[in-house]
Amino acid sequence: EGGGMSADIVERPREIANAIVKRVLRRAMGLYYVLWSTFPMSVALTFAASEDLGASATAMYAVFIALIAVYVAVTARIFALAARAAKLQAGKRPGWAVLIAVLTFLVALALLRPEVGALANGAYGTAVAAFLYLTVFRVLKPRFYDHLALLSFPILMALSYLYNALYFAIGIIWAYAGAASLSEL
Repeated sequence: EGGGMSADIVERPREIANAIVKRVLRRAMGLYYVLWSTFPMSVALTFAASEDLGASATAMYAVFIALIAVYVAVTARIFALAARAAKLQAGKRPGWAVLIAVLTFLVALALLRPEVGALANGAYGTAVAAFLYLTVFRVLKPRFYDHLALLSFPILMALSYLYNALYFAIGIIWAYAGAASLSEL
């Protein structure tokens, strides 16, 4: 009888800690989805304003790179806070995957040939989805909306290079995933 009670004393705090980690990660994913759901509109507004102000193509791309930097910095902050709160160790490899994904995306921007840019955008989308499945979703059980957002992302990223309107489809799907994620809290 005493052995069962000591197992409960050890197991119960572990269950509570796991529940806290999952809640923190779900919140981080919700914030991440909501943040990036605004990116297509931010890009559209930035380019429209730059064009209205008569900015050169070089200036427009510089502003675009700065916009990406802001989004990446906020993303890093969201997940750094989640990792600290959850006391998770991300390891070295996932960091390299993010770096490769970002570089792939930036290279795609530099290329003007649509077929190469579409492949690079698809590779970027695949790298982002793989990174999240290999890190966050090893701990947190993915929901329908996670799969919807992450599995559609590489496809829509590739096609959106050819059809700009599909960037907004990504935004809508990610807004839904963010709202659904945050509603679980």
